[in-house]
Amino acid sequence: MGGLYILKKFISVLQHTKALKDFDSIMMMSLTISIFLPFYITIACMVLVATVAIVKKRTRKAIFLNLSNLFIMSVMFYAVVVSCIYANVEGILYSLIFLVALVTMFYGKTIMTYRIFDNMMDLACFTSVICMPIAMIQVFYFPWLTIDGRPPSTFINANYYGMIIEFVIIIAMYRIFTNKNGKMKKWYLGTILINLIGLYMSASMSSCMTLFLVMLIYLIVKGKKKSAMTVLFVLIAIISIVLLSDQILPRMDTVSDILSVRVDVWSTTLKGISDHALFGMGPGAYRMIWPLYGGFETFHAHNLYLDALLNFGVIGCCSIFFYLLTQLKILMKRLQIKVCKNRNILVLVAFAAVLIHGATDVTIFWIQTGMLFFLIYTATGIHTVKNHVISIHKTKTSSIESASAPWHTDISSYGVKHYNENTDEF
Repeated sequence: MGGLYILKKFISVLQHTKALKDFDSIMMMSLTISIFLPFYITIACMVLVATVAIVKKRTRKAIFLNLSNLFIMSVMFYAVVVSCIYANVEGILYSLIFLVALVTMFYGKTIMTYRIFDNMMDLACFTSVICMPIAMIQVFYFPWLTIDGRPPSTFINANYYGMIIEFVIIIAMYRIFTNKNGKMKKWYLGTILINLIGLYMSASMSSCMTLFLVMLIYLIVKGKKKSAMTVLFVLIAIISIVLLSDQILPRMDTVSDILSVRVDVWSTTLKGISDHALFGMGPGAYRMIWPLYGGFETFHAHNLYLDALLNFGVIGCCSIFFYLLTQLKILMKRLQIKVCKNRNILVLVAFAAVLIHGATDVTIFWIQTGMLFFLIYTATGIHTVKNHVISIHKTKTSSIESASAPWHTDISSYGVKHYNENTDEF
């Protein structure tokens, strides 16, 4: 009965949303659901959305007349060229997939409204619920699908599942604070609980630590001091319990072995960086260098920053850093003038999760994890509410025109209309 009631609520979310009445929002909703299905379905949806974005004149103009969009896409073409030089086939494929993901994200930013975004986030929360029972079935009935008893659910790898859970839980927290329907809050809390069970089964230590830290960051930024203190107390309690017994949490008795492997991987990566510092070797380069240097066999450098240097070199990393810096500046301006404040906080916390988790793993460089982050980031494209326009230029403009503005606009110096996120008013 409980399962049927949850399904009824899930269908109700779809039936009562005005966002599903137009083609653009249906595309984004479908893409959101696909993230929690096998990755090849996600790729198919990404290609479909990117194709629509290019075919439609309105969105094509918004995407390809934006200099910052062209700049970051050119970095991916650069990665393709570098990968070709080193015969890095995987690097070519990764670069092209990332290029499709970027076009998909730009399309999302171009058509995004607060209703579409919140419905996407609701779908992400409720669709994620199916991943936990799948993981449980893998553990108890198909153990050969797990690695050391760690289920991947629908995400190939348990660490990818862990990062998806990080994003879903902070999305659920965002919806708890922004959904005016008080009855829905218990469903978001249920989503958090179910995903915490999934996180425990995934045994991703990096995800556990990252999740507690970003929950703390989110509550502090939101000004929820009491809730932040509660999370901090729970974190300290868990650390204390773990120090007393390494049997409480899975894999804690193997921490020293894992750290030893990480050090080996990082030292091998540094050797590769020193030999290919300027241009890198293209995405997935660690698979090419570990046999050359006698390093540990794995898929990547287990450190986002080292992996990026190995893949893109100093030139590519500086380009990516410059792009991220401009986007962060825009985000800070939006926060400063309170344009979609709650959504901007969500984007900021999701970015913090990527940076924190990146210290020990590179799980963001995967189709489903990367695409979910990009969907969260589409919130920065919201400028329109209820047929009113938030102008970030000296004259009123549509969200499409805003999206095509080169690089960024200093929105703090213009007259910007604000709205109350609790009443949907400016």
